[in-house]
Amino acid sequence: MADFFEKFAKIQLSFKLIILLVLQKFTHSLDFWDLTSVF
Repeated sequence: MADFFEKFAKIQLSFKLIILLVLQKFTHSLDFWDLTSVF
């Protein structure tokens, strides 16, 4: 049972990292669009 929780924690951690990366890319693209609309 401990093995299961350990695997689950690792999966959750990598999932959070992926979400953070996607959000980062998304906000960067938003900044880019904001800049192009300003100029």
